[in-house]
Amino acid sequence: MRILVTGSRGFVGRWVGAEIERAGHEWIPEAGPEEDPGGRLEVTDRTAVLARLAATRPDAVVHLAAISSGSATARDPGRAIFIAVAGTVAVVDGLAASMALTGRRATLLVAGSGEVYGAPAEDDLPLDEDAPVRPATQYAVTKLAQESIALRYGSAAGIRVIAVRAFNHTGPGQTTAFAVPAFAARIVAARAARSTMIAVGDLDLRRDLTDVRDVAAAYRHLLEVAAVDSLPREGLVVNVASGRSVLLRDVVAELADLAGTVIRPVTDPTLVRVGEAREIRGDPARLRALTGWQPIIPLRQTLTDILAGFESNV
Repeated sequence: MRILVTGSRGFVGRWVGAEIERAGHEWIPEAGPEEDPGGRLEVTDRTAVLARLAATRPDAVVHLAAISSGSATARDPGRAIFIAVAGTVAVVDGLAASMALTGRRATLLVAGSGEVYGAPAEDDLPLDEDAPVRPATQYAVTKLAQESIALRYGSAAGIRVIAVRAFNHTGPGQTTAFAVPAFAARIVAARAARSTMIAVGDLDLRRDLTDVRDVAAAYRHLLEVAAVDSLPREGLVVNVASGRSVLLRDVVAELADLAGTVIRPVTDPTLVRVGEAREIRGDPARLRALTGWQPIIPLRQTLTDILAGFESNV
C-alpha cells in the first residue's frame, strides 16, 4: 500500500511512518520538497491538499494533522476547531478526487481521541465504542467534530473510513506538554540539581497508557484490514487502548527508579485539573477482533526510552 500521513513530522506521525515502512508499505510524507522545503502541508489549505493527493494518489491516508494537546487547544480553540473541521474536509475532498483519478477505493484513518467519552463513572469502565460520547473539553469537541465529518462526509464520498479513538499514549520524542515526558524531564533536572523534589499535579489518577509504537502498529493493522474491503459502508469507530490502567504515582516512581534517584513529588495546584476522571480505561476488544493486535511494549521499556531522550540532553 501507498500510505500518505498528514502530520507526518509530529510525534505520532514519525512513528506511524516508521511502522508503515517496517511493514513493507510505502510511506508518503505529507509534503514533498516541491510543495514545501520544510516538508509540511497546511491541511486547511484545500488547494494544497488536493494537489498533494492528486500528485501522490495514495491507497490510504492516515490523518494526524491537528492541535494535539488540550492545553494548546485551550489557548486557541478557534484555530483548533478550524484545523479539525476544514482540514478534515480538505483531506476527504482530496482523497475523493484521487480515487476518481485511480478508479480505486481508498481508506481514510482519522486519529481521534478517547477523550470524546468524557469523564466516565467507575461502572462505565472499560469504555467500548458504544459508550455515550460526552466531550467535556474543547480538545474533545474538536476530535468529535473531526471524526463525525470523516464518517459522514467521507463515507458518502465512497471512502473507507476508520475513526480511531486513541486513549493516552506516550513514548520517546513526545513533548513535555504531556504528563509522562514532563515527569521524566523534571526527574532528570532534579537529579542534575541534586534535588529530590519535582512539581506534579494529581498523581492519584489512573490512565490507560500505551506505547506510541504499539499505537502506530494498530493503525497499520487497521489499514491492512480495510484494504480487503471488510469495513461497513458507513465507516467504523475503533478504540485503540491497552485495556489496562496505571496509577500516575506509580509512573513517577518507576521513572525515578530507572533514573537511579529518590524523588519526592510535591503537588502544584496549578498543575491540578478540576473535574478530572479518577480512572479512564478503554476496551480494545473491537480492535483485537478485527486485527489480532495487542500491545507488546512493556511500560518499563516505554519509560526507559523516554527517560533516555532527556538524559541525552543533560
